[in-house]
Amino acid sequence: DAVRVGGDWNIDRAYPEWFGAVAYSEYIDDNQPPIFSTEAIQKAINMKTCGVVFFHRGFYYINASIEMLTGICLSGESAIYKRGKTNINSEDNPNVITGSVIVAKPKADCTNNFAIYIGKQKGNDAAFNPFSPMYTSIENMAFVYAGDEEGGLRQCIKTYDSTELNHVIFYDFQQAVCFADNYIDGKKVTNCTFYCYKAFGEKLYAFDMGSLGDALLFELNAIHCVTYNHGLRLNRCGGGSINSNIINADILIKYCKSITFEANHIEQGHKVEILSSQAALQSNYLWLGVQPSVQIYGDKWGHGSVVSMDGNVFRFYDSSFFSNH
Repeated sequence: DAVRVGGDWNIDRAYPEWFGAVAYSEYIDDNQPPIFSTEAIQKAINMKTCGVVFFHRGFYYINASIEMLTGICLSGESAIYKRGKTNINSEDNPNVITGSVIVAKPKADCTNNFAIYIGKQKGNDAAFNPFSPMYTSIENMAFVYAGDEEGGLRQCIKTYDSTELNHVIFYDFQQAVCFADNYIDGKKVTNCTFYCYKAFGEKLYAFDMGSLGDALLFELNAIHCVTYNHGLRLNRCGGGSINSNIINADILIKYCKSITFEANHIEQGHKVEILSSQAALQSNYLWLGVQPSVQIYGDKWGHGSVVSMDGNVFRFYDSSFFSNH
Protein backbone atom coordinates (compact mmCIF):
# COMPACT_ATOMS: atom_id res chain seq x y z
CA ASP A 1 0.00 0.00 0.00
CA ALA A 2 2.94 2.31 0.53
CA VAL A 3 4.13 2.04 -3.09
CA ARG A 4 3.25 5.09 -5.19
CA VAL A 5 4.06 5.37 -8.89
CA GLY A 6 3.96 8.41 -11.15
CA GLY A 7 5.35 9.51 -14.48
CA ASP A 8 5.82 7.64 -17.76
CA TRP A 9 7.47 4.21 -17.40
CA ASN A 10 9.24 2.45 -20.29
CA ILE A 11 8.85 -1.19 -19.19
CA ASP A 12 7.87 -4.28 -21.17
CA ARG A 13 5.20 -5.31 -18.64
CA ALA A 14 3.93 -4.61 -15.13
CA TYR A 15 3.22 -7.13 -12.38
CA PRO A 16 0.54 -6.79 -9.66
CA GLU A 17 3.00 -8.39 -7.21
CA TRP A 18 5.06 -5.19 -7.35
CA PHE A 19 2.23 -3.52 -5.48
CA GLY A 20 1.50 -6.26 -2.98
CA ALA A 21 -0.78 -8.64 -4.88
CA VAL A 22 -0.91 -12.17 -3.48
CA ALA A 23 -1.06 -15.18 -5.80
CA TYR A 24 -2.35 -18.07 -3.68
CA SER A 25 -1.29 -21.53 -4.76
CA GLU A 26 -4.70 -22.97 -3.81
CA TYR A 27 -8.30 -21.79 -3.74
CA ILE A 28 -9.01 -20.26 -0.32
CA ASP A 29 -11.86 -21.83 1.61
CA ASP A 30 -14.97 -19.65 1.73
CA ASN A 31 -14.68 -19.39 5.52
CA GLN A 32 -11.18 -17.92 5.35
CA PRO A 33 -10.73 -14.22 4.46
CA PRO A 34 -8.08 -13.88 1.73
CA ILE A 35 -5.75 -10.95 1.16
CA PHE A 36 -7.37 -8.97 -1.64
CA SER A 37 -5.28 -7.80 -4.60
CA THR A 38 -7.79 -5.30 -6.00
CA GLU A 39 -5.72 -2.17 -5.39
CA ALA A 40 -2.47 -3.84 -6.43
CA ILE A 41 -3.93 -4.91 -9.79
CA GLN A 42 -5.34 -1.43 -10.36
CA LYS A 43 -1.97 0.17 -9.59
CA ALA A 44 -0.19 -2.14 -12.05
CA ILE A 45 -2.70 -1.17 -14.76
CA ASN A 46 -2.31 2.53 -14.01
CA MET A 47 1.49 2.25 -14.06
CA LYS A 48 1.63 0.43 -17.40
CA THR A 49 -0.89 2.80 -19.08
CA CYS A 50 -0.87 0.59 -22.18
CA GLY A 51 0.65 -2.80 -22.83
CA VAL A 52 0.90 -6.01 -20.78
CA VAL A 53 -0.02 -6.47 -17.13
CA PHE A 54 1.12 -10.02 -16.38
CA PHE A 55 -0.24 -12.49 -13.83
CA HIS A 56 1.91 -15.40 -12.70
CA ARG A 57 0.12 -18.64 -11.84
CA GLY A 58 -2.11 -18.53 -8.78
CA PHE A 59 -5.40 -17.25 -7.35
CA TYR A 60 -5.75 -13.45 -7.10
CA TYR A 61 -8.73 -12.27 -5.04
CA ILE A 62 -10.58 -9.04 -5.74
CA ASN A 63 -13.45 -7.49 -3.74
CA ALA A 64 -14.27 -4.51 -5.98
CA SER A 65 -14.22 -3.64 -9.68
CA ILE A 66 -11.03 -3.29 -11.72
CA GLU A 67 -10.93 -0.52 -14.35
CA MET A 68 -8.87 -1.41 -17.41
CA LEU A 69 -7.50 1.41 -19.51
CA THR A 70 -7.81 1.32 -23.29
CA GLY A 71 -4.72 -0.43 -24.68
CA ILE A 72 -4.07 -2.66 -21.66
CA CYS A 73 -3.59 -6.41 -22.11
CA LEU A 74 -4.26 -8.55 -19.04
CA SER A 75 -2.21 -11.67 -19.65
CA GLY A 76 -1.68 -14.85 -17.65
CA GLU A 77 0.22 -18.10 -17.94
CA SER A 78 -2.84 -20.29 -18.52
CA ALA A 79 -6.64 -20.28 -18.16
CA ILE A 80 -6.67 -23.62 -16.33
CA TYR A 81 -8.74 -23.48 -13.14
CA LYS A 82 -8.32 -26.20 -10.53
CA ARG A 83 -10.15 -26.00 -7.20
CA GLY A 84 -9.11 -28.62 -4.67
CA LYS A 85 -9.15 -32.04 -6.29
CA THR A 86 -11.57 -31.05 -9.03
CA ASN A 87 -10.73 -29.25 -12.19
CA ILE A 88 -13.21 -28.08 -14.79
CA ASN A 89 -10.67 -28.59 -17.57
CA SER A 90 -9.44 -32.05 -16.61
CA GLU A 91 -11.31 -33.43 -13.62
CA ASP A 92 -9.31 -35.22 -10.90
CA ASN A 93 -6.09 -35.05 -12.90
CA PRO A 94 -3.24 -34.48 -10.43
CA ASN A 95 -0.92 -33.41 -13.23
CA VAL A 96 -3.00 -30.34 -14.06
CA ILE A 97 -1.78 -27.17 -12.34
CA THR A 98 -3.84 -24.04 -11.84
CA GLY A 99 -3.06 -21.17 -14.18
CA SER A 100 -3.69 -17.45 -13.62
CA VAL A 101 -7.05 -17.02 -11.89
CA ILE A 102 -8.88 -13.91 -10.67
CA VAL A 103 -11.50 -14.71 -8.03
CA ALA A 104 -14.25 -12.12 -7.54
CA LYS A 105 -15.39 -12.15 -3.90
CA PRO A 106 -17.28 -8.86 -3.45
CA LYS A 107 -17.31 -6.92 -0.22
CA ALA A 108 -20.70 -6.42 1.41
CA ASP A 109 -21.15 -2.82 0.20
CA CYS A 110 -20.05 -3.49 -3.40
CA THR A 111 -22.68 -2.07 -5.76
CA ASN A 112 -20.91 -2.60 -9.10
CA ASN A 113 -22.27 -5.50 -11.10
CA PHE A 114 -19.09 -6.11 -13.11
CA ALA A 115 -15.70 -7.32 -11.93
CA ILE A 116 -13.87 -5.70 -14.87
CA TYR A 117 -14.71 -2.49 -16.70
CA ILE A 118 -12.81 -1.71 -19.91
CA GLY A 119 -12.58 1.80 -21.39
CA LYS A 120 -15.30 3.30 -19.20
CA GLN A 121 -15.61 6.96 -18.24
CA LYS A 122 -15.38 7.49 -14.52
CA GLY A 123 -18.82 8.11 -13.07
CA ASN A 124 -20.63 7.61 -16.39
CA ASP A 125 -21.98 4.66 -18.34
CA ALA A 126 -20.14 5.77 -21.47
CA ALA A 127 -16.98 5.03 -23.44
CA PHE A 128 -13.79 6.88 -22.56
CA ASN A 129 -12.54 6.50 -26.15
CA PRO A 130 -15.46 6.24 -28.60
CA PHE A 131 -14.56 4.32 -31.81
CA SER A 132 -11.52 2.88 -30.03
CA PRO A 133 -8.84 1.08 -32.07
CA MET A 134 -8.41 -2.68 -31.70
CA TYR A 135 -5.77 -3.00 -29.01
CA THR A 136 -7.33 -3.90 -25.65
CA SER A 137 -7.26 -7.58 -24.67
CA ILE A 138 -7.42 -10.31 -22.03
CA GLU A 139 -5.68 -13.63 -22.63
CA ASN A 140 -4.75 -16.90 -20.90
CA MET A 141 -6.71 -16.25 -17.71
CA ALA A 142 -9.60 -17.67 -15.70
CA PHE A 143 -12.23 -15.68 -13.79
CA VAL A 144 -14.22 -17.20 -10.95
CA TYR A 145 -17.20 -15.73 -9.10
CA ALA A 146 -17.19 -16.56 -5.38
CA GLY A 147 -20.05 -14.32 -4.23
CA ASP A 148 -23.74 -15.01 -3.80
CA GLU A 149 -26.49 -14.69 -6.38
CA GLU A 150 -27.47 -11.16 -5.31
CA GLY A 151 -23.98 -9.80 -4.66
CA GLY A 152 -21.85 -7.37 -6.63
CA LEU A 153 -19.34 -8.37 -9.34
CA ARG A 154 -21.62 -11.23 -10.49
CA GLN A 155 -21.11 -10.22 -14.12
CA CYS A 156 -17.51 -10.52 -15.23
CA ILE A 157 -16.55 -8.02 -17.96
CA LYS A 158 -18.20 -4.93 -19.39
CA THR A 159 -16.28 -3.33 -22.21
CA TYR A 160 -16.76 -0.04 -24.03
CA ASP A 161 -13.75 -0.70 -26.28
CA SER A 162 -12.87 -2.81 -29.26
CA THR A 163 -11.70 -5.79 -27.20
CA GLU A 164 -10.13 -9.19 -27.86
CA LEU A 165 -10.64 -12.11 -25.46
CA ASN A 166 -8.58 -15.23 -26.13
CA HIS A 167 -8.20 -18.37 -24.01
CA VAL A 168 -10.31 -17.10 -21.11
CA ILE A 169 -12.46 -19.28 -18.84
CA PHE A 170 -15.46 -17.90 -16.93
CA TYR A 171 -16.80 -19.87 -14.00
CA ASP A 172 -20.05 -19.24 -12.06
CA PHE A 173 -20.65 -15.69 -13.31
CA GLN A 174 -24.14 -14.54 -14.28
CA GLN A 175 -22.55 -13.21 -17.47
CA ALA A 176 -19.11 -13.54 -19.02
CA VAL A 177 -18.93 -10.48 -21.28
CA CYS A 178 -21.18 -7.56 -22.10
CA PHE A 179 -20.15 -5.13 -24.83
CA ALA A 180 -21.66 -1.69 -24.31
CA ASP A 181 -24.17 -0.39 -26.83
CA ASN A 182 -21.86 2.30 -28.22
CA TYR A 183 -20.47 1.70 -31.74
CA ILE A 184 -17.62 -0.83 -31.46
CA ASP A 185 -15.83 -2.49 -34.38
CA GLY A 186 -13.58 -5.52 -34.09
CA LYS A 187 -15.20 -7.41 -31.22
CA LYS A 188 -13.28 -10.67 -30.96
CA VAL A 189 -13.95 -13.62 -28.64
CA THR A 190 -11.98 -16.82 -29.34
CA ASN A 191 -11.12 -20.00 -27.44
CA CYS A 192 -13.19 -18.98 -24.41
CA THR A 193 -15.31 -21.22 -22.18
CA PHE A 194 -18.28 -20.40 -19.92
CA TYR A 195 -19.67 -22.47 -17.04
CA CYS A 196 -22.35 -21.47 -14.53
CA TYR A 197 -23.81 -23.50 -11.67
CA LYS A 198 -25.37 -20.62 -9.70
CA ALA A 199 -29.11 -19.88 -9.75
CA PHE A 200 -29.18 -16.17 -10.54
CA GLY A 201 -32.59 -14.51 -10.59
CA GLU A 202 -32.38 -13.08 -14.12
CA LYS A 203 -31.21 -15.10 -17.11
CA LEU A 204 -28.63 -13.06 -19.04
CA TYR A 205 -26.73 -13.95 -22.20
CA ALA A 206 -23.33 -15.42 -21.31
CA PHE A 207 -21.85 -13.42 -24.18
CA ASP A 208 -23.72 -10.23 -25.02
CA MET A 209 -21.94 -8.71 -28.00
CA GLY A 210 -23.69 -5.37 -27.62
CA SER A 211 -25.21 -3.19 -30.32
CA LEU A 212 -23.64 -1.72 -33.47
CA GLY A 213 -20.24 -2.32 -35.01
CA ASP A 214 -18.65 -4.37 -37.80
CA ALA A 215 -16.03 -7.12 -38.13
CA LEU A 216 -17.24 -9.28 -35.23
CA LEU A 217 -15.62 -12.68 -34.61
CA PHE A 218 -16.94 -15.36 -32.22
CA GLU A 219 -14.94 -18.54 -32.81
CA LEU A 220 -13.89 -21.77 -31.08
CA ASN A 221 -15.77 -20.98 -27.87
CA ALA A 222 -17.86 -23.19 -25.58
CA ILE A 223 -20.92 -22.27 -23.52
CA HIS A 224 -21.89 -24.96 -21.00
CA CYS A 225 -24.11 -25.48 -17.94
CA VAL A 226 -26.68 -22.88 -18.90
CA THR A 227 -29.70 -23.74 -16.77
CA TYR A 228 -29.39 -20.20 -15.43
CA ASN A 229 -28.15 -18.39 -18.56
CA HIS A 230 -28.83 -17.78 -22.23
CA GLY A 231 -25.98 -18.20 -24.71
CA LEU A 232 -25.05 -15.56 -27.31
CA ARG A 233 -26.66 -12.26 -28.36
CA LEU A 234 -25.88 -10.04 -31.37
CA ASN A 235 -27.72 -6.79 -32.05
CA ARG A 236 -27.36 -4.49 -35.07
CA CYS A 237 -24.05 -6.01 -36.12
CA GLY A 238 -22.95 -4.95 -39.59
CA GLY A 239 -20.96 -8.05 -40.44
CA GLY A 240 -19.61 -10.95 -38.41
CA SER A 241 -18.66 -14.60 -38.18
CA ILE A 242 -19.91 -17.09 -35.58
CA ASN A 243 -18.15 -20.33 -36.33
CA SER A 244 -16.86 -23.59 -34.86
CA ASN A 245 -18.38 -23.09 -31.40
CA ILE A 246 -20.15 -25.36 -28.90
CA ILE A 247 -23.18 -23.33 -27.81
CA ASN A 248 -25.48 -25.27 -25.52
CA ALA A 249 -27.83 -22.33 -24.98
CA ASP A 250 -30.21 -20.06 -26.87
CA ILE A 251 -28.80 -17.66 -29.48
CA LEU A 252 -30.32 -14.37 -30.62
CA ILE A 253 -29.33 -12.59 -33.86
CA LYS A 254 -31.28 -9.32 -33.97
CA TYR A 255 -31.30 -6.57 -36.62
CA CYS A 256 -28.00 -7.79 -38.05
CA LYS A 257 -26.57 -7.86 -41.58
CA SER A 258 -24.07 -10.22 -43.23
CA ILE A 259 -23.78 -12.77 -40.41
CA THR A 260 -22.16 -16.15 -41.10
CA PHE A 261 -23.19 -18.89 -38.66
CA GLU A 262 -21.16 -21.95 -39.56
CA ALA A 263 -19.97 -25.30 -38.14
CA ASN A 264 -21.45 -24.75 -34.70
CA HIS A 265 -22.60 -27.50 -32.35
CA ILE A 266 -25.82 -26.80 -30.41
CA GLU A 267 -27.11 -29.38 -27.95
CA GLN A 268 -30.10 -29.93 -25.63
CA GLY A 269 -32.75 -28.50 -27.92
CA HIS A 270 -31.70 -24.88 -27.76
CA LYS A 271 -32.67 -22.45 -30.52
CA VAL A 272 -31.12 -20.02 -32.97
CA GLU A 273 -33.47 -17.03 -33.11
CA ILE A 274 -33.13 -14.65 -36.07
CA LEU A 275 -35.07 -11.40 -35.96
CA SER A 276 -35.10 -8.94 -38.88
CA SER A 277 -31.61 -10.02 -39.97
CA GLN A 278 -29.66 -11.31 -42.97
CA ALA A 279 -27.68 -14.44 -42.17
CA ALA A 280 -26.22 -17.62 -43.66
CA LEU A 281 -26.46 -20.86 -41.64
CA GLN A 282 -24.08 -23.50 -42.95
CA SER A 283 -22.96 -26.95 -41.77
CA ASN A 284 -24.23 -26.64 -38.21
CA TYR A 285 -25.13 -29.56 -35.94
CA LEU A 286 -28.32 -29.04 -33.93
CA TRP A 287 -30.14 -31.29 -31.50
CA LEU A 288 -33.90 -31.20 -31.97
CA GLY A 289 -35.92 -30.36 -28.86
CA VAL A 290 -39.39 -29.26 -27.84
CA GLN A 291 -39.09 -26.00 -29.79
CA PRO A 292 -37.98 -25.32 -33.39
CA SER A 293 -34.18 -25.29 -33.55
CA VAL A 294 -34.12 -22.30 -35.94
CA GLN A 295 -36.74 -19.55 -35.60
CA ILE A 296 -36.83 -16.84 -38.28
CA TYR A 297 -39.16 -13.87 -38.21
CA GLY A 298 -39.52 -10.13 -38.68
CA ASP A 299 -40.64 -7.37 -36.37
CA LYS A 300 -44.04 -5.70 -36.14
CA TRP A 301 -42.90 -2.90 -38.44
CA GLY A 302 -42.41 -5.24 -41.37
CA HIS A 303 -38.62 -5.62 -41.25
CA GLY A 304 -38.18 -9.21 -42.35
CA SER A 305 -35.29 -11.66 -42.32
CA VAL A 306 -33.35 -13.13 -45.23
CA VAL A 307 -31.68 -16.42 -44.27
CA SER A 308 -29.90 -19.02 -46.40
CA MET A 309 -29.38 -22.53 -44.99
CA ASP A 310 -27.16 -25.25 -46.38
CA GLY A 311 -25.67 -28.48 -45.05
CA ASN A 312 -27.11 -28.24 -41.53
CA VAL A 313 -27.78 -31.42 -39.55
CA PHE A 314 -30.84 -31.62 -37.29
CA ARG A 315 -30.51 -34.64 -35.01
CA PHE A 316 -33.17 -36.20 -32.80
CA TYR A 317 -32.20 -38.37 -29.81
CA ASP A 318 -34.78 -40.56 -28.10
CA SER A 319 -34.78 -41.47 -24.41
CA SER A 320 -32.59 -44.54 -24.96
CA PHE A 321 -29.69 -42.31 -26.01
CA PHE A 322 -29.77 -40.43 -22.70
CA SER A 323 -30.11 -43.58 -20.61
CA ASN A 324 -26.99 -45.03 -22.25
CA HIS A 325 -24.81 -41.92 -21.89
